[in-house]
Amino acid sequence: MLVRSETLILAGCDTIVDQEAIKKYVRTEVIGKYDLTDSVLRSVTVLLKSFQEVRGFLGKVKDVTGGYELTLYDSDDKDNDLTPTFTIFLPEGRPVVLLGDGAVPIDLLQELVTCKRREVIVHFDEDESKKLAAKKVVVINETVRGTVASEPDYVNRILEIKVDDVTTVKVKVRLGAFFYKQGEPGDLGDFGVEFGDIVEGDNLNISGLSACDEPLFDFYGFAVVILSPAIEL
Repeated sequence: MLVRSETLILAGCDTIVDQEAIKKYVRTEVIGKYDLTDSVLRSVTVLLKSFQEVRGFLGKVKDVTGGYELTLYDSDDKDNDLTPTFTIFLPEGRPVVLLGDGAVPIDLLQELVTCKRREVIVHFDEDESKKLAAKKVVVINETVRGTVASEPDYVNRILEIKVDDVTTVKVKVRLGAFFYKQGEPGDLGDFGVEFGDIVEGDNLNISGLSACDEPLFDFYGFAVVILSPAIEL
């Protein structure tokens, strides 16, 4: 792509900036015309998004002074994809959240990447020393959907979920998890339910993250939706 000297470069929607604002990892949209002779896109307008982010698979969370060093890869293939694509500093106290839900403790995330790379979106900016630093990490959620196959373990907050005829997943529902019970069509449902309201036979949709080598469960539940009986699995 050729960014011409007369190209209009906008940050956000209406702020005109110069070419120095175009940096690695800045999300960019280019409007222009493709030159078939020279095989190059000649830009007319470059739109720089109002935030910086990178998406990849988190393979390492290393303790460093003042925070953590995050190492991302292009894929979740730990055996063959061995070259990191992005490394960034996450200052202590910056938010790490599950997509669509609440906080993911950094020590839990450190544990979870030991067995499986986790897909994440890292929002970042430059710190005072002009080095890249993460502002927020969003962990892409996984889902378990099925029927409560046995009486819930109300003490340890563990559910046995029958996903299909051959697959059963044990879910550890975290303290502070979000709960919602769907109502009948036209009903707003109930946000006041708790773990103790779940019974054998309920159909659930659970958002969370798969566990690593836990002897008692397979999955951490962060958000639980008790599905309406009118909804088929």
